[in-house]
Amino acid sequence: VISIASPATGSTVSGNVPVSFSYSDNVAVTAIDLYVNGQLYGKSTQAPFTFALDTTKLANGNYSLTAHAFDAAGNQGVSGSVSIAVSNAVANTQAP
Repeated sequence: VISIASPATGSTVSGNVPVSFSYSDNVAVTAIDLYVNGQLYGKSTQAPFTFALDTTKLANGNYSLTAHAFDAAGNQGVSGSVSIAVSNAVANTQAP
């Protein structure tokens, strides 16, 4: 069983955003994959399985985060989705 603990759904985020999870298994969780809009963002095989989501590599807009947890037997649990809005400041590099 897995859920995304942070960021909270509806959050507006920018920069490097910590992503953490709440998870459990009858034996142990061995890996967690983080997905952004259905695309694999990263895989963690070391507890506490946290990620730093670099939103500067994403265009401003709305995104859906989901996580997949795995145990040693290969069983998989999937979290519900968390919707976030990315809003990074646009650099002003143009001379007046």
